[in-house]
Amino acid sequence: MNPTQSKILFLSHRVPYPPNRGDRIRSYHLLKYLAQRAEVHLAFLSEETVPGETERVLENMCSRVTHARLDPQGRWLHGAGELIAGKTATEGLYRSRSLKQKLAAWTEATRFDAVVVFCSSMVQYLDQPGLAGVPAIVDLVDVDSQKWFDYAAASSGLKRYLYNLEGHRLRSLERGLPDRAAAITVVTPREADLFESFRPDCRPRVLRNGVD
Repeated sequence: MNPTQSKILFLSHRVPYPPNRGDRIRSYHLLKYLAQRAEVHLAFLSEETVPGETERVLENMCSRVTHARLDPQGRWLHGAGELIAGKTATEGLYRSRSLKQKLAAWTEATRFDAVVVFCSSMVQYLDQPGLAGVPAIVDLVDVDSQKWFDYAAASSGLKRYLYNLEGHRLRSLERGLPDRAAAITVVTPREADLFESFRPDCRPRVLRNGVD
């Protein structure tokens, strides 16, 4: 560990390895790039047991790794609860008390130079006292709220209402990101155009997926 290296906290909504699907390909290569240039501390969520080989690969890449397992059934109750409380179901689906506690300990013991947030569902973890004033980069990948509006357009009845509700609340979350993040990135110019359409004073930077 080089004490002169920048300390980066990397937050991901899924385990970023192996790079065998779209979001993992992006998060893995972003993580790999940063780990070659800085001291990276990785925290992620997982919907299933993380294989030992995966843990070893990530621990070899990063200075510190932690994760929390999401309860397959409880997370949907959390999602519904957040929606009833006026927030997004997305936040509830990826809310983990265990991960918050681990991050509280990390941020109390370590002063990070930057935090990288992979996907809008992890923005909620920026609400740590130890991250106050730490520059945040939010990689939205795509504008997730649009997905819910598209679902609503293809649905009817209660589903249409709920999808629209989630879309509007996520759009509100996304609209507020420039006020709390130093930079926002997306995967294509089309996504940047979409974001700029509802937040004209902020155009996200386009960070395309690459192949090594």
